[in-house]
Amino acid sequence: MMHSNAANRLDRLPISRFHKVTLVAVSFAYFFEFADINSFATTVPKLIKLWGVSINEIAYVTSLSFVGMFFGS
Repeated sequence: MMHSNAANRLDRLPISRFHKVTLVAVSFAYFFEFADINSFATTVPKLIKLWGVSINEIAYVTSLSFVGMFFGS
């Protein structure tokens, strides 16, 4: 008698529409999240120059954004 485990069974299953839709939704979420992080990173030098914001304040805001992502997920 042939024994199969769960991993082999999952490997044989086809990729369904649900998997494709989930992949697209997660991809959009990652894209916009990283765009948000990168837009702040490109804005920081101007904030330091124009508003006189310190590196410690920038680090604090950046840390708070990650804390917000943690609790928001």
